[in-house]
Amino acid sequence: MAELKHHETLEETVRHLESRFDELTSEYVPGDLVWHLRELVAEILAEGDHPREVVLGSLDDYRHVLRDTGRDEYEDDVQDVMDLMTGFGPSRLRI
Repeated sequence: MAELKHHETLEETVRHLESRFDELTSEYVPGDLVWHLRELVAEILAEGDHPREVVLGSLDDYRHVLRDTGRDEYEDDVQDVMDLMTGFGPSRLRI
């Protein structure tokens, strides 16, 4: 696995990524979030500071956070971005 550059521990990295995801969730409605979250994830990966597996795992954890906090209407948007990261969906949209 690649080195984590901005945070000392995996837990801190996941918390940092989830807070960035949460900022977008508070700004956009379900259905619109997917495009902004996809863009954010693409930027995070392009920066190269966070391994792909960590970003994907953070998105999966974030789905559970959404469910646990009663915001499951956003879960499909997060799942769609995860799918784009793992090769599902139109090739021009994959991350």
